[in-house]
Formats: sequence, C-alpha cells, structure tokens
Amino acid sequence: MANPPRTSPPPKRNIGTSLTAEQGVRSAAVVTLLSIAETRGGGYDFSRPESGTFVVAELKVEGKVNTYFTSLNWVRLRKPDGTLVRPDDGNGVAGVPEHEQFATEKVGPGQVATGSIAFDSELEPGAKIVLTHESGEITGEWPL
Repeated sequence: MANPPRTSPPPKRNIGTSLTAEQGVRSAAVVTLLSIAETRGGGYDFSRPESGTFVVAELKVEGKVNTYFTSLNWVRLRKPDGTLVRPDDGNGVAGVPEHEQFATEKVGPGQVATGSIAFDSELEPGAKIVLTHESGEITGEWPL
C-alpha cells in the first residue's frame, strides 16, 4: 500500500543562489532560489502527484529597479532532456498550500516577496529551475 501524502513541509535542501532578472529595460529584481525539496504528498490531504513526486522550489524576489512583476507561471523545471515542466502540469498547483504559493505580485524597490512553487515531476540529476519572462524567453536558471 502506498504511503499517504505528506501534509507537513518536505525536507529542504538549501540552495541560496541569486540572479538578477530584468523585465524589459526598466524593471529588475534579485531572485534567489532559497531551497528545493522533493515530496510524495502535496499541500493538501487530497493532492497526489501524477508523477509520484512533487519538486518544490522556494523563491525570494527583491525589487531593485521600478516595479518587477512575479508570477508562478514564469518559473519552470527543466528536465535533463530539455522538457519544461510548468507549475500547472499534472497536479503541480496542489503541491503547495495556497498560502505558501509563489504569488503574482508587484514588487517595487526595497520590497520582498517569497513563496513556493510545486512541479509534478521527479527530481532528476541534471535538472534546473528556470526563470522566464512573459514572452517565454529564459532569463535565468539554477542547476539542481
């Protein structure tokens, strides 16, 4: 019989690597991948990953220049074969409780936003978390 999904936070592996992300020529923020975790259960008792596991990335965004817009839809998990996994693929959106999710926000200079994003996928060697612009262009990445 399969283990029941975890409702407590999964064990985290701290990363702490930052990059500067720009939106156009007028907005910028420092984005830090705080941690990465893998869990078989989601943020709710009913949430089970279709792939068998969720990869959970915790991010922090510090506004630097003008207003930087955050969105969980601009973060992806890139598998070693190049496949991009979106947070809304499979049951990804149920992998983190709503109050902990990386939200769509406006982050101005000196402001900070944090949150977690779940991907319905296994964490494979060579995978990366990638940050994209709304155009789909990759603006930064963190090797896992």
